[in-house]
Amino acid sequence: MALPWLCTWLLPFLLATAPGTAADVEDAPEACAGAESPELSLRQLRARRLNGTESASVDGFFKDGMRCASITAPENELCRESVEWAFEVGLKKHPDWYFVPLGTTSHVPLHMASLDDMQRLFFCGRAGDTATRCGLPPCHCSTPPCDRCGGAPPPPQLAKPFTRIKRFNVAGDPKNEFDVVQIPDQNMTHSCSNYVDDGTTVFSEDGKLVLKVSSACADGRCLNSGRVMSKDAFTYGIFTFSAKVPKCHSVWPALWLLPGSSKGDGRYGPWPCSGEIDVLETVNGDPHGAFNLVAGFGSTTGSCFDPSAVSCNACAPPQYCTSTTLADAAASHYFVEDVNCDANQNSWREHLFVLYWQPEVIAAFVDPELTYDASGHLTGIQAKKHSNGQASYKTYHRSTTPTWSAVQDYMGKCFPGRHSADAPFDIPMKIVLNIAVGGYGGAPCFWGGDACQAQCGGAIGSKLILSDISVWQ
Repeated sequence: MALPWLCTWLLPFLLATAPGTAADVEDAPEACAGAESPELSLRQLRARRLNGTESASVDGFFKDGMRCASITAPENELCRESVEWAFEVGLKKHPDWYFVPLGTTSHVPLHMASLDDMQRLFFCGRAGDTATRCGLPPCHCSTPPCDRCGGAPPPPQLAKPFTRIKRFNVAGDPKNEFDVVQIPDQNMTHSCSNYVDDGTTVFSEDGKLVLKVSSACADGRCLNSGRVMSKDAFTYGIFTFSAKVPKCHSVWPALWLLPGSSKGDGRYGPWPCSGEIDVLETVNGDPHGAFNLVAGFGSTTGSCFDPSAVSCNACAPPQYCTSTTLADAAASHYFVEDVNCDANQNSWREHLFVLYWQPEVIAAFVDPELTYDASGHLTGIQAKKHSNGQASYKTYHRSTTPTWSAVQDYMGKCFPGRHSADAPFDIPMKIVLNIAVGGYGGAPCFWGGDACQAQCGGAIGSKLILSDISVWQ
């Protein structure tokens, strides 16, 4: 369970060079302007605006006659809706999501733009096509992402039917399926949660598995909460969670996967070197879920991307490097549901969260449409289209995700012949469920403080309720 809101965002590719011709921005596929048009690509237009040489506006990104890639009309429509939403709604309604300087728009004097929205602006259409609905300039390249609307990877398609190999008995004694973790969060995320096994924090109720923030600790400096780890471990597969997730009062619930022990120690060393997959993390009243990959490797320097600094004996505090997809170019959140904490809307409705974990690609969805054949095999995952234009899924490819691909120097040096190209995400992992309270950036309470009860005590009674957990392979 990583710390997404404490990350430092190092994004040198967003800091453009001096304005000028198309050569000012590297000739990457998503940056090209196209041989058949004098128009600058969206990335180049954005670079000029960041330098203050042109006033930025929505109109500057949408020009009549611009051609789009040869994709379906719904995809074209979603592309334009998403970019328009980013400017017209997102910048004003949710400024707290935004952290990359964009400059000015025609409607908002100065705001920040999320990486997810910026990715959409990097995209250019494939030259020679006549579609105009995306409002994108043409580009001369012929390989992805030029043939994909929005610049974001599409959801994965199932290459084969998947068979359900495990359906957890959520109605029975939780200890038949899970180990109830007893550990204070003092040395992990520093949340107020004190994970205990006393029958009040983990139990079954009405045929469902329940994790609960049950009470305050005797001194009021922590809150007793639930955390479990599955007894069974799985390597690759599709994981489905039907869950009602608590919100507000600084709660930080999570559905995630860890290898080995409850601390995440595995084949490639202590956490984070053996990996972590966060299917869902969400905090307080945020309407989003964060989907995150965590990896690491021993390093003798502060750099996680210096092959010469790899140390096989340093994957332990304080030397280890932690790398997460929250620091990559791809935004990590997907939209789930708006909540109103002031109106005591203290949970989302039940949603279906899906993890697709396969060689070379890992994706997460909320409320996708699942299809089955006559034998009950899972044959398809269709991403949901939100009415607000926000993403309902996120995809990470090994080849384009530095958090994943950059660990190969560590693996090759320290585990020769004992890892695959997917390492560390090629080893058995167990399902972890928990409710933390506070402990993240911006939270009013942390472990050992009076604020755990005084300011975050409203979290007492919060429940993470699961009506189904299944694994398909």
